[in-house]
Amino acid sequence: MAALSPPLPLAAALVTVAGLMAGCSGSSVDASCDVEGVTHDVEHMVEEANLTADSIDGLQCSGDWAVAQVTVSGGEGEPAAEVFVFQQTEFGWILKAPEVACDTAPGLESIPDGLRDVAC
Repeated sequence: MAALSPPLPLAAALVTVAGLMAGCSGSSVDASCDVEGVTHDVEHMVEEANLTADSIDGLQCSGDWAVAQVTVSGGEGEPAAEVFVFQQTEFGWILKAPEVACDTAPGLESIPDGLRDVAC
């Protein structure tokens, strides 16, 4: 299953917000990788793009990475399925562009293989 790319205005807004956002999380990655913790970050980013996160349809985690499958509405057309890729940092969950998370170039930390099918 290929990841859906956000519409251009959503993508631009999310990249801007991603640099400023840190999620609510505990000190343990496993403990904070839950729908409630990721939902807060997704909703905030989507709202910044003047859209609505209708539902979190799936959440998969591996190590310091999480992939959320979200139904988003409020733009032109029908609600759309979107994929959000997050990496856990000392500051919380940080949104990563799939192009960055899926890059396997030497020296880059990329998303684990277990999440690659959903995110890339």
